[in-house]
Amino acid sequence: MQVSVETTSGLGRKMTIQVPSDEIESEVSKKLKDLSNRVRIDGFRPGKAPLKVIKQRYDGQVRQQVLEEVIQKSLHEAIVQENIRMAGGAPHIEPKNIAPGENLEFFATFEVYPDIELAALDDNEIEKYTVAVVDKDVDNLIEKLQVQHVTWDSVERPAKDEDQVIINFVGKIDGVAFEGGAAENTPLVLGSKMMIEGFEAQIIGASSGETRTIQVTFPEDYGNAELAGKQADFDIEVNNVSEPKLPELNEDFVKSFGVASGDLEDLKKDIRDNMERELLQKIRKDIKNKILEMLVEKNNVEIPKALIDSEVSSLVQQMSEQKNQGMPSDEELEKAATNRVKTGLLVAEVIRVNKLEASQDKIEEILKNVASTYDDADKFIESYRQNKNAMQSVESFALEETVVDFLLGQVKVKQKPASFDEIMNQ
Repeated sequence: MQVSVETTSGLGRKMTIQVPSDEIESEVSKKLKDLSNRVRIDGFRPGKAPLKVIKQRYDGQVRQQVLEEVIQKSLHEAIVQENIRMAGGAPHIEPKNIAPGENLEFFATFEVYPDIELAALDDNEIEKYTVAVVDKDVDNLIEKLQVQHVTWDSVERPAKDEDQVIINFVGKIDGVAFEGGAAENTPLVLGSKMMIEGFEAQIIGASSGETRTIQVTFPEDYGNAELAGKQADFDIEVNNVSEPKLPELNEDFVKSFGVASGDLEDLKKDIRDNMERELLQKIRKDIKNKILEMLVEKNNVEIPKALIDSEVSSLVQQMSEQKNQGMPSDEELEKAATNRVKTGLLVAEVIRVNKLEASQDKIEEILKNVASTYDDADKFIESYRQNKNAMQSVESFALEETVVDFLLGQVKVKQKPASFDEIMNQ
């Protein structure tokens, strides 16, 4: 077998492979002979048909099969022989000469992985947030839980901000009602900004049983193009006005969150534990993103187009499954795919060059962190251990975390104080 490789572009390669004809003919003869022992030919007993007859009938079919097998086999051997790291899927195969009795010659075009020389990061600095969950953070969350479980008491007074009103309304433009602009017995919390700007503010001061007409203007970027930028009148009928009533911080309230003791301090402890866990995850995610962004920024890498195209397809499939999310433009998809592929190539190179492996301690740590959110952590961990795919996912994540720790060891880390809300609301 003769092999030659030429560069067609930065990462593009064209490989020319020649296979001696006697290798092809030998394999064709072998398959025809094997076939003669198995096929039934009219006028001959099974396995007794002359090889000449078998060849006349099956030579083309067998030869095509042999050519396909030899091309795949020789291509694999050539890639190993030339020490080529092929990127993307199957290469494009173009036969040049497949005539019987002549040497087989074909082309294979593909892209290769880039050679990467990792840039040093030791002169760079990354900010890491220093945060602690304090009592006020816990109290704020309990207040939010109270708001989530609010009840409404009807009142005989004009509506004010944060009240709930039950309304009927009909929207009109130039005196004509428009589609989707009417509803009955709709609950609306004033100040919630659920309606377009100006709608809720003009209901403040209305009492139960009152009607009024308000005027609003739809935003220029409103989702319905037929309404965007237009002024509309809404006839409003107030059916009821209610004020919020927060639940008391009593035993029943505490038990509603699964705290069997009903003790508020036990609920606070559970909340603090969850907040601290979420905070650590958020801080870790933030610094992980920063170090990987730095890795990408500091390294110029030529990326195989085949890998980008494959990643774009993967992103499109993921977003298609998330039906509540709009599809980005082609340019945005390619930019995201390029970044993901580049990050993956660089992370793989960091692993290869530094011979990084995820320790068993790191794997166990991740398992315990995931299991900590479940009631029976031991049972959860055991189920993961028995699931090969689940464990591969954990091991991959552990290796990625190992890379992040390694890279953080290469840079200067500056501590930056912050509050719980600042971090969680980013």
